Amino acid sequence: MKKQLSGIGIKQSAKFMAVLYFILSAIFCIPVGILLIIQEGFQERGYILLVPIVYGLLTWIFTAFVAFIYNIVADMVGGLELTLKDVDETI
Repeated sequence: MKKQLSGIGIKQSAKFMAVLYFILSAIFCIPVGILLIIQEGFQERGYILLVPIVYGLLTWIFTAFVAFIYNIVADMVGGLELTLKDVDETI
């Protein structure tokens, strides 16, 4: 069955992507930040701990913008088409 994605929820998409990218960047930046704080020669050692917050905020802004533009373009030319199939849920 073929379906067309006619719109993307701007706030929900931005929130989801911001949280996802915050978590992914925190997995890397927090351990690296802790190691850099332990080292005494690194001057800006605490700033790397801010990276997940900044990355999450920028991701929210960018995703909201992309969803907004997608919705405009989807109204003009149609949205992405998806082909879906039913699957057996027994595993």
